[in-house]
Amino acid sequence: MTGSRSEPDPDVAGGPRDRELLDIDHLIAAGRNTEARRRAATLAAADPQDWRALSALFQATLALGDGAGALAVADRLLALVPASGFAHRCRAAALQQLGDRALATAAAREATRCDPGDADAWRLLAISAGDDPATWQEAREAGLRAVALAPHWADAHLALGVAVMDDDPEAARAAFTETLALDPAETVAVANLATLSWRENDLRAAADGYTRLISLDPHHRAPQRFFRYVMTRTLLRLSLLMLGFLAAALPFAGSVSDDGRRGIAGILILLTAAVAIGQGRQLRRTPISRRRYQRTLLRRDPVLRTWAATLAAIHTTAVVSLAGPLPWWQASVTPMAALWTALLLLGLLAWDHRHWAPPTPSRLVPTYLVNRRHGETGGPPGSAC
Repeated sequence: MTGSRSEPDPDVAGGPRDRELLDIDHLIAAGRNTEARRRAATLAAADPQDWRALSALFQATLALGDGAGALAVADRLLALVPASGFAHRCRAAALQQLGDRALATAAAREATRCDPGDADAWRLLAISAGDDPATWQEAREAGLRAVALAPHWADAHLALGVAVMDDDPEAARAAFTETLALDPAETVAVANLATLSWRENDLRAAADGYTRLISLDPHHRAPQRFFRYVMTRTLLRLSLLMLGFLAAALPFAGSVSDDGRRGIAGILILLTAAVAIGQGRQLRRTPISRRRYQRTLLRRDPVLRTWAATLAAIHTTAVVSLAGPLPWWQASVTPMAALWTALLLLGLLAWDHRHWAPPTPSRLVPTYLVNRRHGETGGPPGSAC
């Protein structure tokens, strides 16, 4: 009697469907989200009642940045398992990516109600509620709850930091520091720590933080905004200094000989050189990686190139005008006197860097997948709401 070998059940552990879901998880972990989405969609189409396939499809869709598509999948998942805190979490994550903080907060609240012991639900609530000053206290409490439930999970501390960043900078700094102690490669924590320093006008600490962020993610946009601000400020100050030197020298130019004007031009050149040497010494103390980044930014940014060209034009015009016969000088005394006064005031303002108030850059909010690095596989838990 010949024994017949039956086909493996696709729904039991180790079956073809389980292996396909495992492959999709590996694709998502490797960042191959387009392929993961395609394969998960095929599984979900074959069995629309399989929440595991919908979960994989949601995570791949969210990772691709398709918030609307992720929300549609989350709604399908919620219709399939309405008593699942996980489904509400998926909906909250999709709404958060779409920027609808109010609905994201409501969905995260529902997730915490369904499963009060789920740290990821409290994490999402802390992040979404932290965007509205009216819910800052709720965001803080949610972040503290997430940390209490998962004290060794970096994302819980990160959520607490994001929740209190606009309300309590010191608590946020402590939370981000703890995040980096648990996960040194967490770019959102690095960026937000640098942003806190920027808000406090501690540009050296901010530059160190953004330099670290560049080493972790060379294409991150936050360092570009910061270094563009710093370099524009530096070039503008140098331009104003040149104008101040010119304003100080012009009153004497009409009453001295050509040799005297050339002497004034020489003094202007020396003062310019002194400023340039000071900036050069400061640049040499800058880490080489930051210098290279700033040079690249200077070459590629049209605003910075304009400021650099303006600085060169001001210096060249000042030297040539003071050293030459200055025919334009005799055109009108009154307009030139007004110009001297304006340039002198600008030059004086340039000396005091405290007149340069730093901008208030926004916090960075993580857009993670549900259950990222929390030891969970995703899916409807046993809780009911």
